[in-house]
Amino acid sequence: MNGTTYTFRFPRAYMSVAEIRIDETPLDNCFVKELSRGIVQLSSVVSTHLDYAVTVTVHGGSLERTFTQIASMTETGPSLAINCSLNCNDKVAVSSKLTLVAWCQSCVPGDDVKYDWHLWENLNGRYERVLMSTESQENDTTCNSQAFNVPSFVLLSGKSYVVTLFVTIANHTKHERKIYRKIQTNTPPTDGVCSVSKDTDAVTLISVNCSNWTDPDDSLQTFVYLYETVIRRNLTHGIDDIVSIVYEGKCFSGLETFVDLGESSIADVPVQAGDPVFGYNVTVRVRIFDIYGDYATFVKNITVFSNEVSSESFDEQFSKYNLSGNDIQTLNFIGAAASSLRQLPYTDATTKEEDVFRGVESIYIDDTDGGPEIINYQQRVLKLIRLVEKIITPGCNNKHGRYNLADIQTIYSTLDALTRYQPYLTLEAVFSTEYWIIH
Repeated sequence: MNGTTYTFRFPRAYMSVAEIRIDETPLDNCFVKELSRGIVQLSSVVSTHLDYAVTVTVHGGSLERTFTQIASMTETGPSLAINCSLNCNDKVAVSSKLTLVAWCQSCVPGDDVKYDWHLWENLNGRYERVLMSTESQENDTTCNSQAFNVPSFVLLSGKSYVVTLFVTIANHTKHERKIYRKIQTNTPPTDGVCSVSKDTDAVTLISVNCSNWTDPDDSLQTFVYLYETVIRRNLTHGIDDIVSIVYEGKCFSGLETFVDLGESSIADVPVQAGDPVFGYNVTVRVRIFDIYGDYATFVKNITVFSNEVSSESFDEQFSKYNLSGNDIQTLNFIGAAASSLRQLPYTDATTKEEDVFRGVESIYIDDTDGGPEIINYQQRVLKLIRLVEKIITPGCNNKHGRYNLADIQTIYSTLDALTRYQPYLTLEAVFSTEYWIIH
């Protein structure tokens, strides 16, 4: 990278299984020779059998990033490094798993390699061992593998950690090497607020406005706002929380000012009705993500009653949504309307297998389809399914791949609302929804 410079420091480090101490003062007698951009060679005499904290700082314009790793200077032993394979930014996201991998550059197939990983938290210059869930005692670990995984939310935000690795190779002779890697965790967005309001226009509409969210680590940050509803429902397979993504967008923020690009708020978005078993409760959830994937969460519970939309009112409102060109908003409206349909009791009087085993005198086949009211709702649901199919099916004005993951979740949320009450599903409706899933 043009304009990039590198600064190297080699302070002493003292590391054992029970203790870590790092002298942040650089060695006066340590000099390096640059072989190529970003690659240097020690040109001074360095004592063997000692540990050194090798720190490289990369400067590129106004940006600066620092990486530190301990190296043991020995005359013999394996050549070792710790590589990162997951969650590898300059700051670690605490909401994601961290995966480090030991790289033994001098090992050969057949070597009996043993790995001993430990995680330490920096407490005002004193390092305290962090016990993983697999560890039963302070000096007991099951991390004897080449990869070291730290589950999500084990690390605390805004903290400094050290991961140590002790490697033993037992062959004809026994060689040991120790190495470590510093980790700085990210701090998620903070200090912001969100407000929720609702209105009614055929279906319930919500508006959410968020402001003042900032990143303590970065004065200029781009956030991703994910607006969701969480509805607890009593389904045929049991109670489940159904999450529906309402909208996803980006917004730019600063510590002193907040520049609204229209993504830190949503207005008049249709939402599905709550479940009567749980008091029609709907949880509005906003998650504010930073560039590392960490997030802050805002939640508020509201009540969304199931007020059925008449066919005339639906057709009028659907025409407005459809003409707007916002397919996702139109799908949200269809899902909201479907969630408000009354669920009429339905009993199929057809003779069942268990009735035959009990010895009934005659077999009856119920071909009434539940009566005219049930048939009417079946036709309404099929109509809604056809509208969704028309919106999402690739054609002259749309194509495969035009939906992101949030949009696809909205499509399936609408599908869930349309197929929630099985008596309203005809074979034609089932075949149509099956085509969506497959294609």
